[in-house]
Amino acid sequence: MRVGRRGLSFWLPATSPVQTVDILIDGSRVWSTTLPPPDQRGRRRLLWPLQLAKRVRGRGVVTVRDSSTAVLLAEARVRIGRKRGPFDIRDGQGRRLSVNKWHRLGPTFEGDDSGGQARLLARSRLLATQLEELGYLAYITGGTLLGAVRSGEMLPHDDDTDFGVLFDATDPADLALASYRMEDELAALGYTVVRHSAAHLQITFFSATGSIENYIDIFSAFCRPDGEFCQPIHVRGQLPREAILPLTTLTLGGVEFPSVAEPERWLELCYGPGWRTPDPSFRFVTPLPTRRRFESWFGSQNLNRVYWEAYYAALGADEPSGDDRFLRTLLARLEPGADVLDLGCGTGQLTKALAAEGHRA
Repeated sequence: MRVGRRGLSFWLPATSPVQTVDILIDGSRVWSTTLPPPDQRGRRRLLWPLQLAKRVRGRGVVTVRDSSTAVLLAEARVRIGRKRGPFDIRDGQGRRLSVNKWHRLGPTFEGDDSGGQARLLARSRLLATQLEELGYLAYITGGTLLGAVRSGEMLPHDDDTDFGVLFDATDPADLALASYRMEDELAALGYTVVRHSAAHLQITFFSATGSIENYIDIFSAFCRPDGEFCQPIHVRGQLPREAILPLTTLTLGGVEFPSVAEPERWLELCYGPGWRTPDPSFRFVTPLPTRRRFESWFGSQNLNRVYWEAYYAALGADEPSGDDRFLRTLLARLEPGADVLDLGCGTGQLTKALAAEGHRA
C-alpha cells in the first residue's frame, strides 16, 4: 500500500466482493467510502477528502478494511509531511474526528470513552418525554431510527440523534407557524434552539468549556391532502398516515424511544430499498425537485454556518477587531447617529466598533 498527502492506493483483485471500505489511522476510523474500480494495474486509488487531507500529517499506521466484515485489506506504517509526531485527527476537546455523511469532519462516538453517547441518549430521552408532555407526536427518525431497527444501537459513524414531529397541518405555512410555536416552547424549557429552516430545529448542548458537545435535530412533518408525506429536509413521497400512527416504541442503546408505526416503510422512503444493508459511505443526495420544493416552502436559514463557526472558533482570542482603515472610511461617510446593518458580521467586532461611535448597529 502507498500513502501520501493526496491519498492512498492498494491492490485488490477485480473479482473482490468488497464494495465499501473504512480507512483507519492508528486504529481510529477517519473515513468510509465506496471502493473505486481498479486501474490498469489492478490498484484501487482513493483521494483524501479535502477536510481530511489538511489533517493527514505525521507518523502512524494507516489501515484499510472491509466495512461490512472488518476484514483487513491493506496496512502500512507511514510518515506524511515533515511533522515527526503522530497523526492528530481530533478536535480541540480531544474528540476523535471522522468524515461524516455531509462530507465534513465531525466528532464520532467510535472509541469514545468520555460518556458522550450516554449523555446524548439521556438528553434525547428527556426531550422525547417533554415533547410528548407538550402534546407533540414525536418519534425517532433518520439515522437514529435506522440504528434502532438494524441493531438497537446508534450507527457507529453517527454523531447526533434525530426526531420527527408529525403535525396536523396540511399546508406549508401552517406547518411553519406550528414549528415556530414549538421553538418558543422548547426555549421556555431552557434549551438552546438553532433554527435551520421553517421546518427544522436543532437543540444544541454544550460542554463545560462552552464548546458544542452534541445536538438533536427536530424535523417537522406533515401529510398533504393527496397522501404525500413530507419531512424536510429530505423525505418526500407517498406514505399513508397509518404508517406513522399510532406511535410505537423501539430501543436504542438500551433506552426506549417512540417510533413510527411501520419503521420499515419510513426507512425505505428515506434511504431506498437497500436500507437494510449497512453503507458507512452513504451520503444524502436529495432529489432536485424535493430540494426545490422544501427550500421554496421553508427556506434554508443555516447555510454553511458550520464552516463559519469553525473559522471563528479557530481564530479565538486572536480575532482582529476589523480593518481600521475600513472603519474610518465608514465613519467618514455615515451621518452622525445613522443606523447601520452589518451583513455577514462574523462575531460582530466591526458592529461593536460602530456602536461605540454612537451608531445603532
